[in-house]
Amino acid sequence: MTAPVYFLSHGTAFLLQNDSRVRDYWRKIGQEALDNGCKGVIMMAAHWNVNGDNQIRVAMKPEPGMMPLTNAHPDIWKNSKPNTDIQIGKRADETIDWMIDSEIALVGMFGDKCPPTVIISQNSYWDPWFHARMGAAVRSLRHEGYLLISSGGGTHNLYRTEWHYALKYRDVFANMEDFYHSVRDDPDHSVLAPAIWSRCTPHLPESTETSKLIPVPRPNPLPSVSISSMGLIDKIITPRCGLVEVKNPWVTGEELSNGLGVFLGTFRGRLCLSATYDDAWHDKAEVLDFLDRCIAIVVQSVPT
Repeated sequence: MTAPVYFLSHGTAFLLQNDSRVRDYWRKIGQEALDNGCKGVIMMAAHWNVNGDNQIRVAMKPEPGMMPLTNAHPDIWKNSKPNTDIQIGKRADETIDWMIDSEIALVGMFGDKCPPTVIISQNSYWDPWFHARMGAAVRSLRHEGYLLISSGGGTHNLYRTEWHYALKYRDVFANMEDFYHSVRDDPDHSVLAPAIWSRCTPHLPESTETSKLIPVPRPNPLPSVSISSMGLIDKIITPRCGLVEVKNPWVTGEELSNGLGVFLGTFRGRLCLSATYDDAWHDKAEVLDFLDRCIAIVVQSVPT
């Protein structure tokens, strides 16, 4: 049986743990290869380029290192060991470790049962005719049971990306950004949003049993208090709509710990201070007392 040829986008290591058609397909073709007696893999690495006319290199390090796949849980890849095929390589290069351009697809296909593999480089000049000749040079190995795999991704050719698939989201994000800047006059602050959200994301303990509930965390002995500037609340909540008039807006949100979220903003020309809390840890009277103490401290610090 002639072994197939695959082009596999290595994408991100998230593909190894998230349910997706990509992960299922990798597992399918990997199992099919093993079932059909796959002798090994010849793989061109997307992240390894070699200078010089008509030159490539072949990775033949006997026990190469493996780049950690940080976006996937270690249980998925920690037992996968690079399996260099010394016999099939013709030009030895004993300095090259394996990287994500080859690891992700091979782990996705074979798990910890990777067949003997040879990693070959691209040429930095990206001449398509030269690379086609490389394919022709190794294609006879397909008849000996060797898979031929090339790995890449759209991020390697952004100049050819068809952006119209993403354009439908452009207006949505633009409207969100315009709204944010209309409320808070600080254009530079929005660039901090990813870092702020990543710090606020709680760490969830790993569990292999889906039926086991995540335990309720213990209360923090030194709970935090976060303060957010709402800017002009009049631009978020209309002070009057017909016969309905808003006089004392109170910001609400989800506090999933025993900390407090404090919100400061201006409404009808007056500073407003409100707070959110989890009633598993606090009650309304306690939080109002905390806000009164905040106001008292500010008043005492302002010179009269």
